[in-house]
Parts: sequence; C-alpha cells; structure tokens
Amino acid sequence: MLGRKKKAQTPTEPTPEELAILSRCLRHYPAGTKLNFGAPVRCPQCADFGMVTEVNPAAGVTSFFCMQCGIDWSLTSRAIRRAPEARRHVAVGGLGD
Repeated sequence: MLGRKKKAQTPTEPTPEELAILSRCLRHYPAGTKLNFGAPVRCPQCADFGMVTEVNPAAGVTSFFCMQCGIDWSLTSRAIRRAPEARRHVAVGGLGD
C-alpha cells in the first residue's frame, strides 16, 4: 500500500543533559528568569554572554560559543519550555568540564 511517509517524531521531553546545561546557564540569572529561544544567554561556565553561532528552529536547537572561556554549548527549545524544572543545582564538573 502506498501512502505518506510518517515524519520521525522528535522527543517532546528534554534529556537530563539538556536540563543540566540549562540549569548551569540559569544559575547566572535571578530566580524566575525566562530565557528566549534563539537569544544570547550567559555561559554555563563563566557567566559571560555567549555568542549565538547557530539557530535551528526546525530542530529546536540554539548553539553558542563563549569568547571568554572558549566553550561551546547548545540549548533546546524543549528544555527552555521546562525551565522552572531545570532550576536545580548541578555540581561544577557535572557536565564533564
């Protein structure tokens, strides 16, 4: 039978790694701060603002680079939507820094 191919479904829930990176970024903001997808955010390591290197709305991923400490990281729109649940302590080195 011929028919339309089903789209591959992307997960709707953020992974623990996505939430951990978001939590590391959010610790540099006042409680309750909401981040916007595609906008610059503070570096999860040094708190300097990261430069946006790529925004992929289809995949829901924004990539960043920190000129201060030289790390790259990404935030997903699904993690940002869950931001209140991401506000938990992540130990330094918890992301393999």
